[in-house]
Amino acid sequence: MPNTMRRWIILLTLMTAGPSGVAPGQEGSKSEKQKISELINQLGVDKYRDRESAHQALLARDDAYPELRRALPTLNAEAQRRVRLILTEFDRRRVKLFLQYGREGRVDLFIEWSSLIGKNVDPEIYWQCALDIAWNLLKQSRNETEIRDWEKYSPAPTYERFLKDRPRFINENDTLETALLPTHLTIRNSSEIKGNDVRNSLLVSAGSARLDQFVSHNILFTLGDVKVNRGMKNLIVTDGNVDMRSSNDDVIAAHGKTSIVIDLRSRRIRGQPIGRRAIPSDRRNEESEYDLLYRPGEPPRRIFVPPLEGIDGPDGLADESPTRRSAMIRFFEVADIGIGLADDDEPRVTSMEANSPLAKAGLKLGDVIVAIDGTNVDNASAARRNLRRSFVRCGAEVSVNRDGKPVSLDVTFYGWELPGTKPATQK
Repeated sequence: MPNTMRRWIILLTLMTAGPSGVAPGQEGSKSEKQKISELINQLGVDKYRDRESAHQALLARDDAYPELRRALPTLNAEAQRRVRLILTEFDRRRVKLFLQYGREGRVDLFIEWSSLIGKNVDPEIYWQCALDIAWNLLKQSRNETEIRDWEKYSPAPTYERFLKDRPRFINENDTLETALLPTHLTIRNSSEIKGNDVRNSLLVSAGSARLDQFVSHNILFTLGDVKVNRGMKNLIVTDGNVDMRSSNDDVIAAHGKTSIVIDLRSRRIRGQPIGRRAIPSDRRNEESEYDLLYRPGEPPRRIFVPPLEGIDGPDGLADESPTRRSAMIRFFEVADIGIGLADDDEPRVTSMEANSPLAKAGLKLGDVIVAIDGTNVDNASAARRNLRRSFVRCGAEVSVNRDGKPVSLDVTFYGWELPGTKPATQK
């Protein structure tokens, strides 16, 4: 065939193809997921040019974040190395987003993100955000006189000042096990925090916390339950329950229940003055209302502020009643991602927004969620916690039971804005 004819055939083929070289009628033949999957597989091929090309293409695709995380364990060594580099860059881009979530009161998302990002965040930026969250809460739950008292002994409002106040024998790498004295520590981990006589420290954990002996002037954020022996002027925000043997002017915002045996600030138990009498250890003061909390469909609860009126004697405090404050803390709920779950023995879908991430993935009313990213869930509470983690990871593989048949859904939360938050870019 003459060369001129060949050139004309090639030209006509290019003119009839789509903008990406796909013939008409085949534009949607490959989904975005398949394209990302192909790029991920290309990261481990033999040719360096192909690996590098896929690497750069994935860096430009923020929506690849969840699939990269899921694919990581299945890849060869070279592909894993490149995926880790890409995920590190994605985590760096998302720092601003989750710092904003924290400052807007979504502290559980801030904690969840903390456990995921590892060391890929500037400590100064991170801990300053934790201090901002804490002092905003204090200013909304205490009066000016009380705030001045907290400022004398509690972690300073700025991280720079906090470091200046830190004793010289304490360094940034000290833990509750290694520190000569557990004071002015900065601890962030995904497991349980355990220690004695902890003071003036910043503690963030995706696990639980058990602090024994005398615990004072700490800022503690956790996703798990908190147990404190004797507390004084601690600020505690937790997605779990709080159990304290004695409390003296602690500020607590808990998604679960708070149980305090002895309230030293008001010298009360179950609302009655206790003076200096010995209190049986089995008597508890159950508080059910909290300030600064937001729950969809419910009025704000109240942060634990002991009632102070009617206290007599030389150790009595002035009459003062707690006042309702503006909603500040908002824990993650499944309604935040556009679904509702039955609050019974199984997490059955009872409502769903049409454009929610799970609806787009194929979830239907009546489906029962049985697993999220391979973790079994058997109630609405477990589903909420696992979906929160999946939201932070930007996606999940959700397994549901639909009319007795197993169905797997690939969900992406990329681009979904949580209600009640300011629009934020993930870059």
